Amino acid sequence: MSVREFLRRRLRGPRHGSGTGSREHLAFLDHLDIPAQLDDLRGMEDGWLDGEGSAPSPGLVDWLLESFAHHYPEEARPPHLYPTVEGGVQAEWTLGNHEVSLRFHPDDRTGEWHNLALDSDEEETRELDLARGQDWEWLAARVVALSQPA
Repeated sequence: MSVREFLRRRLRGPRHGSGTGSREHLAFLDHLDIPAQLDDLRGMEDGWLDGEGSAPSPGLVDWLLESFAHHYPEEARPPHLYPTVEGGVQAEWTLGNHEVSLRFHPDDRTGEWHNLALDSDEEETRELDLARGQDWEWLAARVVALSQPA
């Protein structure tokens, strides 16, 4: 599956443009359903980016599915999930005035957290060992904290 096809599948349907109020909000949240996004990633094949790009491995997708289910609280805003060229997965959030990303590495259970405060250009980076529950707790707490109004 190409990036274009991946994004087309992600963005198609009644999720965008029509409807009102809470129906659009519910469709948007459904669009961010973590298991559904991971299922889309599972269907990718090597070469998805103009003949380049490794597909996320089934093992990585399974681990992310289990880890998000076990460690990521319902009150935390769900991320957008995208493939990386190296075969990993990147999670992205827009949280208030912050653009946040977490790159999950394909070969181990680590990740690179990056938070950019748009109003000050202040950056926060952190290496996470996501085999440890403590780093998932830190991740969830940061996402919830950044989601709160200033």
